[in-house]
Amino acid sequence: MRELKAAEAALRGRAADNDAACAGLAAAERDARERIAAERARRAGPRSAWAAVAAEAAALRLRGSCLLVMLLLALALEAVLLLAYISVAIERMKEDEILALSRRYFLLGFLFLPWLWLVNFIYVYPVTRKRPELPPAVRSYAMYSLAGSAVWLVIVVAWLSVYLTQRSSWGAIGDRISAYVPIGR
Repeated sequence: MRELKAAEAALRGRAADNDAACAGLAAAERDARERIAAERARRAGPRSAWAAVAAEAAALRLRGSCLLVMLLLALALEAVLLLAYISVAIERMKEDEILALSRRYFLLGFLFLPWLWLVNFIYVYPVTRKRPELPPAVRSYAMYSLAGSAVWLVIVVAWLSVYLTQRSSWGAIGDRISAYVPIGR
C-alpha cells in the first residue's frame, strides 16, 4: 500500500512538473511570436496612417466600434493635413486650377465621400468672395458641394435615428448589421 501511495505521489509530482514546463513553453512561444511580429513590422518600414491604425488595432485586439473610431480618427487626421495644405495653396492658384480643383472635389463627393464636398465649400467659397474674377462655375461647385454635404448629413442623421431606436425590433437582421450587439431587450 505504501508503494502504491509513493508511486501516486511521484506521478502527481511529475504531472505538476509537466504542467509547469508546458506553461513555460507556452510563454516562450508567445514571446517568440511577439518578437517575430515586431521584427516584421520594423522591416516593413513606414506605412500609411490607415495601415498603422489597423496594425495597432489588431495588436490591441480591438473589435467593432473601437476599430471604427480609430479608423475615423486616422481619416480625420489625414483630412486635417489635406486641409492645411489646401488652405495655403488655394489662394495662390490660377483661376483654371481653382476651377479644376473645385470640380474634382465636387465629382469625388459622389463616390460616397461627402466630407470632400464640405472641404470644397469651406476652402473654395471664401476664395470666390475674395476674387470676383473667378468663373461662376467655381461658386456653383462650392454651393452644390454645400448642398450635397447637407443632404448627406440629413441622410446619416435619419439612418442613425432609425437604427438606434429600432434595431432591437429588427431581430436577427438587426444583429447581423451590428458591429456590436448590446445585451438587453
